[in-house]
Amino acid sequence: MVLKRTIIAVTLSIELGDKTVHPFVPVMIHSSFVCTESEITAMDLGTTHIVIADECGQDYRRVLDLSHYRRLREVIVGDNCLNNVEGVSLIGLKHLERVVIGKNSFTRHKDSYTSDKTHHFTLKDCENVRALRIGSYSFSDFGLITVENNPFLRTIEIGDVNDWSYNFYSASLELKSSHDDNE
Repeated sequence: MVLKRTIIAVTLSIELGDKTVHPFVPVMIHSSFVCTESEITAMDLGTTHIVIADECGQDYRRVLDLSHYRRLREVIVGDNCLNNVEGVSLIGLKHLERVVIGKNSFTRHKDSYTSDKTHHFTLKDCENVRALRIGSYSFSDFGLITVENNPFLRTIEIGDVNDWSYNFYSASLELKSSHDDNE
């Protein structure tokens, strides 16, 4: 697969309360569609959207740390991806809005589970993230999940409530936030 980059210029109107701050603000959308470790590591630091297609990233064998992509707004990972990754870190991404992970990704035991306390998922200090969605069986052998200080995180969907999912099967989940709902 060849690394594909798409840059799109978009015009937005930014609203603050009932007032439009500036009628036309150009925003660059820089998307990276990647499949292999070399494509992942070659992504431009200005990337705003990362898409990893189904069945990709099997050669990636370390922690997937996307924290240095400071303009990142969206991460989408397909089904059966990155099964040899030891961890995922999304820390301090102030523009990140959404993380979507497909089924059977980030696990060595598809449609099953085991426990590896060294494997970790972290979503922390992402002040604009609104949604975290993780498909069935993804992260089924990860021993640690940290979701901390994401004040606008409103949607967390992990697995399928109508079927076995085994997401983070042996991990404890603790949600922490310094956000005050009265603000």
